[in-house]
Formats: sequence, structure tokens, C-alpha cells
Amino acid sequence: MANETKKEHLIVPEVMEDMIREKLPHKLQFSEFCEIDNTLMGIPGDTITIPKWGIIGEAQDVEELGQIPYEQMTTSKTQAKIKKAGKGVILSDEALLSGYGNPIGEATEQLAIAIARKVDADAVEALKKAKLTFGKGTTALNYALLCDALTKLGEEIDQEKVLFVTPDQYSELRKDPQFLSLKDMAGTPILMSGIVGMIAGCQIKVSSNPALIDGTKVHNLIVLKGALRLLLKRGANLETARDIDVKATKVNIDQHYAVSIKDDSKILKLSTLKPTITDR
Repeated sequence: MANETKKEHLIVPEVMEDMIREKLPHKLQFSEFCEIDNTLMGIPGDTITIPKWGIIGEAQDVEELGQIPYEQMTTSKTQAKIKKAGKGVILSDEALLSGYGNPIGEATEQLAIAIARKVDADAVEALKKAKLTFGKGTTALNYALLCDALTKLGEEIDQEKVLFVTPDQYSELRKDPQFLSLKDMAGTPILMSGIVGMIAGCQIKVSSNPALIDGTKVHNLIVLKGALRLLLKRGANLETARDIDVKATKVNIDQHYAVSIKDDSKILKLSTLKPTITDR
């Protein structure tokens, strides 16, 4: 019959895949700090060796006519291995034909979010390996502590940067007289979506990523652009298959990638005390 509704009329994998690839960059919290590297696309191999510049450390006090100290610049190499992340959903015929809302659109959105969250989780784990660190996790995040910590960034201290905080920390920071709300940041270029304010020169992004919390400690990441490298072996790949036993269509997606630190001088891990918010 000419007017017959067929599976291919309901799910078009190519369209869903294109939609997911378009959505993914906007779902990634850390995409603003990543250099996208397609070196491994289309060539054999699942490992890449990445050269990195070392950190020469802080400048030192010099007396009048005193000799300025020199430090040898160094390079090191690190290897990144490509991994695969995937997720799938099952859409019944009933859901597609008479389900509430837009099942295909919702599946596309959920699959994009699932991949983005996994890439973000790996990005956090990479950032937590930062060479620049400050704090022992015994002091709550505050303006004074942040000012002291930022000296670790050396010559990068004046660069635009984002401070990732937990929701409870944001609740405390916004009470600080040094806190600038979004409306007070007029004229300041916003580095990424979701910025809620600014303190000590750091734009604040609230994150509920559990990887930031370690017991009573919070690993507050201060990140500058160019800190990370996102290696792509292949773009997001979506496939569908028919399950004739239950009259449903399986849809899954996978992404082959790796996340690594590109520049150690653009990441600072600040360890602070996890705040306790009580109901009053």
C-alpha cells in the first residue's frame, strides 16, 4: 500500500547521527578548553604520542643589579590511547507510532547527552592530574584562598579562566562581597555557556560532576583555553537494528576518542574543604 507506515519512515539513522554530531559540542562542558585533534582519523593505530612543554616554575626575587636566574625549558612525552564509549536505547513500535511527544527527538537528545557526559567525565579525570596544585583540602573555597592559589599560574594569571565549583560552593561564594554576578560582568567576554558569576578574575561554572568530590575534599579545577586535547579516531557513529521478536528498533551510538592534557601551565587543581549546607 502506498500510504503504509514503515520503519524507515520513522527512524532515519543518517539524520539522527547528523543531529547528534551537531548537538555534541554544545553538550560538552569542557569543549571550550579542548583542541580537537583528528590525527588518528582514517589511519591505523589506537595510540598517539603527544609532546608537552614542561613548566619552568615561578619567577624569583632579584636584588638591584642582581643576576636574573635562568631555567632550562624541557619537553616530555605522554601517550593517549583511544577508547570507545557507547550507549543505546530501544524504541517500540507503539512508542514510535503513538507514543507521547517525539520519541526519536528525545532519543537523539539523550544519546548526545550520554556521550557528552562520558567525555566530560574523562576530561575531569585528565584535569585532576594537573601538575599545578594548591591547597590541602582543609579550607573552604573563598576569595583569599583563591587569590593565593592563582599565583601558581605564574604568567598565565591574567588570562581568562573558568573555576569549576559545586552547587554548595556556589551558594557560599555568592555571599562573598567580592563575588560579581552575571549582570555585573557587562563587557566581559563569557568563556562558555552556564557561567553564573565571577570572583578573583575567575568565571564561575557550577558543576555537579561527582569526580570533583573526594570525601570531604573538593577538587576545584581552574582551566584556561588550550588546556586539553580531544583526540578523535572517529566521529559519533549511530546504528539501528530491528528486533523482530518484540517489534522494536534498537538504536545505539559509539564514539572513539581520548582526552589528554595539552598544556600543564593552563590547569590548576585547587583542593578545598567540602562545604556543609544545612536546612534551616
